[in-house]
Amino acid sequence: MDSDSIGANNGYYNHMSATEIKALCAPDVWDSYFKFCIEREPVDKTISDYFYRGKHFTIDEYFDEGEYCSDFYKYSIDKEICVDKVVNFSSLGNELSSVCKHLGIPFDGWIPRAKSGYRTKSLTADMLSANQIQRIRGAFQEEYGALEFLQ
Repeated sequence: MDSDSIGANNGYYNHMSATEIKALCAPDVWDSYFKFCIEREPVDKTISDYFYRGKHFTIDEYFDEGEYCSDFYKYSIDKEICVDKVVNFSSLGNELSSVCKHLGIPFDGWIPRAKSGYRTKSLTADMLSANQIQRIRGAFQEEYGALEFLQ
């Protein structure tokens, strides 16, 4: 591909998978850069995804039959984590502070809010059935491994 056919961002775009990124950059760049991603606790992530795209489903349809929003493939290659750090979304401020310190980047702790307004009503993990929680945990085994906090 020539640079004109890839576009202004040289083929890079938001939420690319590690496989796609690695294919676009030089091996010495891939090997030398500090790579990190942000992962969210799967039950909370699934509840958030329901409100983001579940408008066409009942709660039971989505949680009993829905396709869940796994992102493990984005920070793994051949099912192996290929980033240097998986940042836990639940402690985003502290973990980003640590990443920025490691990289020598100033960080004042301010994180903008994104995607607010999708949740039109309250839904928490304790409102889901044991079967629904079990389905989510089964579907996200790799993410739980990455976060290392499966209870």
